[in-house]
Amino acid sequence: MVRHNFHLPLTQALLESLELRRILYVLLTGVTAGDGLNFNRAFLLLVDEGGRLLQGQLAIGPCNDVEARRIWQEMTAQEFTLARVMAQFDVWEQDVQAAFLGREFQRVAIPLPLAVEDTVDHPFQRYVGAAFAGRAAEAVNEVDLAVPGTSLTLRQFAVAPLRLKDRALGVLLVDNTYNGRPIEPFELDDLTTLANLAAIAVERARLYERVRRMAEQDGLTGLLNRRRFDELLLEHFRESRAHGTPLSVILIDVDRFKAINDIHGHLAGDDLLRTVASAIQRRLRSTDVACRYGGDEFVLLLPRASGLEAMDVAEHLRRAIVANDLGEPAELRTTASIGVATCRDDHPDAAALLHDADTALYTAKRGGRNRAVLFQLPGVKPRVGDGLRSLLGRLFPRLGFDSVSR
Repeated sequence: MVRHNFHLPLTQALLESLELRRILYVLLTGVTAGDGLNFNRAFLLLVDEGGRLLQGQLAIGPCNDVEARRIWQEMTAQEFTLARVMAQFDVWEQDVQAAFLGREFQRVAIPLPLAVEDTVDHPFQRYVGAAFAGRAAEAVNEVDLAVPGTSLTLRQFAVAPLRLKDRALGVLLVDNTYNGRPIEPFELDDLTTLANLAAIAVERARLYERVRRMAEQDGLTGLLNRRRFDELLLEHFRESRAHGTPLSVILIDVDRFKAINDIHGHLAGDDLLRTVASAIQRRLRSTDVACRYGGDEFVLLLPRASGLEAMDVAEHLRRAIVANDLGEPAELRTTASIGVATCRDDHPDAAALLHDADTALYTAKRGGRNRAVLFQLPGVKPRVGDGLRSLLGRLFPRLGFDSVSR
């Protein structure tokens, strides 16, 4: 039996995208589709960016016999072609049941380098390690293989390396656990070819991602740069307007940074900025955005956070920055002035929201620094959190000085 129809559309789909997860979906769909390689399930492990782990990335296929029959009947009735299945990525991303297999397989993590002695009592590592070190796919039809750390068992399975020249990028596993069909030698040629194509596509996607990150990141602190922040601010501002959800901005300025730079040098100043950035990163929610806005200024974007919630975040950040000590001399202990603003109905654009945060920041500076100020319209007393109240709160906690003034 020879397959003729899957190579071209699958190759084109793999090389058309630069989004890694979409590429992996296309690959595993081509492996499992009826007019692709027609295996029951497909699993992919990739070497992490640091080269320290072989990590489970994605899996596609049914999670039990009932689901296997349902998928087969549905695809037969609707005459799903390979091209049509590959185009279902966005639908598949939202399918909770389809995600189960992938979540289970993502638990797999094999330390690298994988020594022979590490595989003696671990069959899964032994087969994966052999494929990782090899150049062609191998089939195992007589062994049931438990995947450690998961509820998964591979039956009638094959493993193939993803190799780019002399470098291994990962391992592709396939099985026929539901129909029990043995894997034939001719199928291994197709699997090896597909794994080699996948290696090229994965490397392209990772290179693109590295370049994209470099274009979006500040080289000193690792936070996003101003250009990327401005793009995200506009996106979230429009979303806030469309759905009526709150949106807040926090603008942070390191107090007396120029004097620190002048007295102790730019290397000390750079260390200080990295320390501040680290303090910020440790205290963000997964949905928040942090950026080095320029010089000694940082800006945070807090989707779905009210002004009062953002003020609480700002106060925690202010205290964290005060607590960071870069060592002697004592002048390297720093404080920060912080301006907070939240989106209002009368804001004409995202720039107006950022302008309010900037106004609040200068209010904090004029008020003596080391404080957070929430922007209020003229005639309304701003909410302020300042260093004096924080100090009194630490000295006399029962008197309630550490609560933020409203």
